[in-house]
Amino acid sequence: MENPYVYRDVELVRILDGDTVELKVKVERTLEVDFGFHVLQTTKVSTTVQLKFRLLGINTPEIIGEHRAEGDKATAGLKALLDTGRTLQATTTKPDKYGRWLVKLEVLNPDGVTWQDVNAAMVAGGFAKPYFGEGPKP
Repeated sequence: MENPYVYRDVELVRILDGDTVELKVKVERTLEVDFGFHVLQTTKVSTTVQLKFRLLGINTPEIIGEHRAEGDKATAGLKALLDTGRTLQATTTKPDKYGRWLVKLEVLNPDGVTWQDVNAAMVAGGFAKPYFGEGPKP
């Protein structure tokens, strides 16, 4: 992943389908403010943004049309991974062509130390196929 940003203060707002979620992400930046006369002050600024994110590297069936049953199963699979109140971590790089940020989502395992890759778990569970934007969607 090129120039990733890792966000550790992430809240699930809703699951839109098997590969798209809406998240609240706390964004913090350190700013150096010049008050003049060479008086510099460094301060942290934080805000929370709510955005739609597309799971990076996977594609799931749509929840409308002829593959709706498979799309509903994929959505349920993602819900089972995310909708348990577990701590989330998001790693992003860039938006997709629809303006959704591409994200690798991880959930903190019950051991409180290791993370589970949600994107990979969706593929391993048979809910998604690998897809990185080249060629037709699987």
